[in-house]
Amino acid sequence: MAGVAVLTLAGCQSADNKIPQIAADFCDCFTDIEKNMSSQTKSIMHKAALSSDPQSSIAAEVAKMTDEEKVAIQTEMGALSDMQDKNSTVGRCMEDVTQKYDKARTINEKKFMQKLIKELDSKPGCRFTADLMQMGLKAQGGGD
Repeated sequence: MAGVAVLTLAGCQSADNKIPQIAADFCDCFTDIEKNMSSQTKSIMHKAALSSDPQSSIAAEVAKMTDEEKVAIQTEMGALSDMQDKNSTVGRCMEDVTQKYDKARTINEKKFMQKLIKELDSKPGCRFTADLMQMGLKAQGGGD
């Protein structure tokens, strides 16, 4: 989650005080993507977020599927690539949130991300966003 990394530059801990607002804003970025995800895809993503190896977890879950299910899941997961595209709706939203909290800083990026994920997980309708951030944190080597 490159956008969140910008918020975690060394400095004062003002970002920690804004975690509820930051979480709500990031959650809003993923509302449309989540609406278009099947419960099966969201379940796979949640299991992956809880796994010590998200990629292997996703691969194992997909391997259990029929060919038709695999096609549907690949299409849904393809929408997640929009996060990397700054011109996509979700990419622009993430960039806007990053800029909105640009002045907010934290000392410990890992702890900040863990607090942000915990906040997202506690908000109704934000578990999917929490799962994506958890997998992103693990991919950066800071998820455990």
